[in-house]
Amino acid sequence: MPLDIPAVRKCLKAFDFQTLFREQLGWDRHQTELEIPIGESTVALKAIAQKRGFTAFHCDSIPDRPARLKIDHQVTKSSREHFIIYSDKASGQQIWQWVRREPGKPIASREHRFDSFSFGEALIQRISEIAVPLDEEEAFSEVERGHCT
Repeated sequence: MPLDIPAVRKCLKAFDFQTLFREQLGWDRHQTELEIPIGESTVALKAIAQKRGFTAFHCDSIPDRPARLKIDHQVTKSSREHFIIYSDKASGQQIWQWVRREPGKPIASREHRFDSFSFGEALIQRISEIAVPLDEEEAFSEVERGHCT
C-alpha cells in the first residue's frame, strides 16, 4: 500500500509523531525515555516507535545545533540507529535529525527542518523512504535499513 501523503502531512502539522510512525509508517510501539545531560541542564527524549533496532525519539524543545550534536552522540550509546525529532509546537517548528553511517566514510549528521505552515514535500519524501508496508514486513532486513539517507 502506498504512503497516504495527506495523512502523513496531517500528522506532521499536528505534531502527532506516534500516529505518523505507528499507523502511517508501519513501525512498532516503543516506550523508552532518556534523560540526556547537556551542560547544567537535562534534555528529555521519549521513544515514539522502533523498527528492527532503529528507534525514533522525540524531544519537545529545539536546542541549538551544538547541543543537538551532543544529544545525538549520547543517544547513540543506547540506540546506535535512530532519529531524533526536536519540536516546538508553539512556533510550528520541527527539526528531524539522523546520522548517516557508511562503511569507510565519516559519520554525517543530517538535519531537516519542517515548518507546520509549509507543505513539507522534502520531508515527506524522506519519510516515505522509512515506511514499511505490512506486506514487506517479512522482507525488511538490517541491510535494507542501512540504505536510509
